[in-house]
Amino acid sequence: MAQGKLRLVLLWHMHQPFYKDLVSGGYRLPWVRLHALKDYYGMVKLLDEFPQIHQNFNIVPSLVAQIEDYNSGIFKDPFWDIAAKPASELSLDERHFALTYLFQANRERMIGRYPRYRGCGSRCLPPGRSRPTPPSPSPSATIATCKCSRRLPGLTSIT
Repeated sequence: MAQGKLRLVLLWHMHQPFYKDLVSGGYRLPWVRLHALKDYYGMVKLLDEFPQIHQNFNIVPSLVAQIEDYNSGIFKDPFWDIAAKPASELSLDERHFALTYLFQANRERMIGRYPRYRGCGSRCLPPGRSRPTPPSPSPSATIATCKCSRRLPGLTSIT
């Protein structure tokens, strides 16, 4: 039997919805920034290890525009602002935002694999959601304090 070569074309279609609110200028969700820092760059960088493999990346205009906005350094992203601020300096509203929105990930595979966060579980983190929900009408609502407060100072008690 004759053996032939298998020719395969891989086309990666990179897209994200337009998360920037054109009225306020702020980003409603952080996914473009997070994926650009981790996934998009990592996929291209991985190709350095396999120079014989060639791939195509199709990047849609809305994604390019948002990456360029972040790259400029002039962007409004409440997720970034709160994540970059020391936990001890967070206001009550900022702590509520952090607990509600900064742990939107698979609890077992993405959060629980880090020992620092594993013990928190449902005691201090909001339940995982596939889509964000609006903040509680009362930011001062009590969120149970857990035993990991020494590991997440300023975040675990919002009373």
